[in-house]
Amino acid sequence: MVAKKRKYYQAIALFTFLFFLAVGIVGFLVFTNWRINEKRVDLRERINILNREIQSLEQEVAGLEAGLIHTETDDFQIEKLYREGYFPEGAVPIVVLPPEEEITEKEEEVPEAKNLWQKFLETLGF
Repeated sequence: MVAKKRKYYQAIALFTFLFFLAVGIVGFLVFTNWRINEKRVDLRERINILNREIQSLEQEVAGLEAGLIHTETDDFQIEKLYREGYFPEGAVPIVVLPPEEEITEKEEEVPEAKNLWQKFLETLGF
């Protein structure tokens, strides 16, 4: 009878141990899956940001290539040489300056009220 009780308690202890072991393993797997899911979300956001940067850089490259094609034309090269001061023999360089901006005062001068002393000095020529 004592031997049967001992086997019974051993079986319960074994079941309890296996139950907590299974719960621990399942809990560990759930926790790991949750962390992996968080990392996946962060990496997807980063992928989206990097894709937008790639698109903007590709547009910039296209613009620079268009500018490069423009600089390879003969007209641009000749204009650049003229700006640097290289002229063909016998050519007379002509300098074209941008028009000077006229300074216009929009404010009309308001005559100041002069006192008697200032009027007297004006009549004397001071």
